[in-house]
Amino acid sequence: MLLRRFGHPGEIVTAALYYASHASGYTTGSLLRVDGLGPV
Repeated sequence: MLLRRFGHPGEIVTAALYYASHASGYTTGSLLRVDGLGPV
């Protein structure tokens, strides 16, 4: 479901924290899309 609005910082903070944490240490070459607009 497309939300058709821009996200608020509180809605994307978990993705940012994931990439900043040790939990993402094995994540390479990936793109984590966090958007409610769909393809732009």
